[in-house]
This record gives sequence, structure tokens and C-alpha cells, in this order.
Amino acid sequence: MTLRLRFTLLFACLLGGLLLLLVGLRHWQSGYWVEIANTEKAERVTLLRELVRLETESGRLFSRDYAQWDEMLGFAKQPTKEWARINIDDSLEDFRITCAWVFKPDATLLYSACWPEPDRMLPSPLAPDQLRAIFNRRTFDFFQVRDGILHEIHGAAIVPSDDPERAQDPAGFLMIAKQWDPAKLAWVNAHYIKQADDARLAGLVTVHLAQRGV
Repeated sequence: MTLRLRFTLLFACLLGGLLLLLVGLRHWQSGYWVEIANTEKAERVTLLRELVRLETESGRLFSRDYAQWDEMLGFAKQPTKEWARINIDDSLEDFRITCAWVFKPDATLLYSACWPEPDRMLPSPLAPDQLRAIFNRRTFDFFQVRDGILHEIHGAAIVPSDDPERAQDPAGFLMIAKQWDPAKLAWVNAHYIKQADDARLAGLVTVHLAQRGV
């Protein structure tokens, strides 16, 4: 074997090793990219869940507290328009509640009110058979798109104040709906639901790689 051939083979081996090293480094960097992206996604999911919990807390508490109020219990048994106007209608604006419904135990509608357009009554979010099924849960929370607008829905069985477990047969059910402002939804999408920004991810990956001397 001539000296030139030996140098050629040596050069080819070195070149092949360098290419393998570059491929491995590329794969390593890609792994960090995926790791950072997954971390970003997990953080956004956690923050989004906390944001939804905080945003829906007032409506959830309203439905729970009002449904366990002895005066609401009395209204469910003997409804009067004057009591409803003072204690339901006038409370909607304070809690920014779009609509409230009071149902009898058999899921027929007893009373309803809306704000800020009292004459624009939204129908019940669920059909009677769906209402009867969900009323078995005693408390419930869900989202629903109505007329192209997202609403949070909360409800609870109407029971005496001394029944925190709602174990007694309910006198009825209270359900409320709160409309989510489109501007708020756009902000949530921009900050928590959007795809991770590639430039920001690249910066994070660069820092991690620099810490490892790459």
C-alpha cells in the first residue's frame, strides 16, 4: 500500500468520523429543541388551567352559594316575582352574569333572567332530558358556545344552608351562564394557546447548549 493511498484512507476515515459527529450533534440539538418546546407547552397548559379556574370562580361560587341559601330555597318552593327581581335580577350585573335559570326538581323552568338585555332571554343551555341527567350530579360546571359566543355554565341543587353535602332531595336547581368577552378570548389565545414562538425557543436552546459548552 502506497503512502498516498494510506493518507487517502486516513482522510476518508477522519471525514466520515466528522460527518457522524455532526449528525450526532444535530440530533442532540434537536432533542433539546423538543425538550424546550414540551416544557413551554406544559407551562402554558398549567397557566391556562389556573387562568380558567380564576376566571370562572365568581360564577361557580355564585351558583353554589345562592343555591344553598335558605331564601332561595323558599323561592323555589313559593316563587314571587318581587323576590326574584331583587335577589336574582339585580345580582346579575354585580357578578357579570349573563343569564340565570331556576328549575323545578323535574327540570321544568321556574324562573329566568338575563343581563344586560333583560328582554333577550337565552333558552336553557340543555334539553329537559339532559337537565335531568346533569342534575343528578348536584353541582356542575361546563363551557358552551351559544350564538357563536363562549359561555361558562355553572349550576347547583337548591338545598337548605345546613346541608353542605347537598344530600337532601333538592327543591330545585339554579343554573347561571357567563359570557366570555371576545377580547379576553383573543388575549388568552395569544398568551397561552398559540404555538410556541420559534425565535424564543431558539434562544432558550442556545442558552442550554452554551451551558454545555456547545
